Amino acid sequence: MPHLLIHPLYPVQVPVCWMSYILTIFFSRFENRMRLGRSSRRRHCHHRRNKIQASGHPTRLSNHTSGTGILGDPKQEYGAPPDRAYDDVADIATITNFPLDRWHRDVDKLVLDASASTASGADNGESESEPKMKIRTAIVCPPTIYGKGDGPVRVRSVQLPYLANAALRRGASLTVNKGENEWRNVHIADLAEAYVLLVGEALKGGGRADWNETGYYFVENGGHVWKDLARAVVEGACRKGYLASDTVDVLSVEETLVVQRSPYPGPALWGVNLLGRATRIRSLGWKACRPSIWEYVSEAVDIEAHALGLDK
Repeated sequence: MPHLLIHPLYPVQVPVCWMSYILTIFFSRFENRMRLGRSSRRRHCHHRRNKIQASGHPTRLSNHTSGTGILGDPKQEYGAPPDRAYDDVADIATITNFPLDRWHRDVDKLVLDASASTASGADNGESESEPKMKIRTAIVCPPTIYGKGDGPVRVRSVQLPYLANAALRRGASLTVNKGENEWRNVHIADLAEAYVLLVGEALKGGGRADWNETGYYFVENGGHVWKDLARAVVEGACRKGYLASDTVDVLSVEETLVVQRSPYPGPALWGVNLLGRATRIRSLGWKACRPSIWEYVSEAVDIEAHALGLDK
């Protein structure tokens, strides 16, 4: 069995709430592996050491979390309609060669370069006594994540909660410019299932999954135009009695920054186009089964209203 690393890094505070989903599902599905007796574990470890010694190159598989922010074109106007979508199979060469000014691209490049260098043995420091560790990577790119997490620390995602919070604070929802830009989205529990699937393939030594230069996975289940989501938020708030008007204000970039600047600037959260089709993960059998983002809006509004003390 290969070594296994999981690096959930996007957004920085959010993955704590992903991990309980991932670990709960993972340990329930691989319970038999975790219950190996001491003697069985010793035999397994001895067999594994023999395989590593025979190959001379132990393999480590890493699931790195990036984000579909890499698809955002910095030259495109905020709030403008999309000019194209990207498929993680058909457009893989484009996605893995974006310029370094794209979000996440600098770290993605480090991950891909590491897997490429170990695959080619491009390390003059390798010796027979210390064989080089090969790294096989999978990069997972979530879009807008929605749903309430089960983690012990952070249970709130970013884009939709921040939008609902801003609408409740302002007394009106908002778009960045015309709000015609589009994102894809995924429920947190469906995203966790994608990680579990990849972990399962890793435990098989790679399995049917793609790794390294083709191991790039979008995970999504539908999309939304931001002006439509802004409208859904304010209408939900009105139905609940949190707001008296269903107004959606069209704000400039500067006005949006007044509403939301830190830790995530509003124009970046709600004003760019990030359209990625999740063909690769679906080819492994992944299917989303949780409620859509439209079904979750009402709950998101309730959570933010409670945080602001509006439900008292």
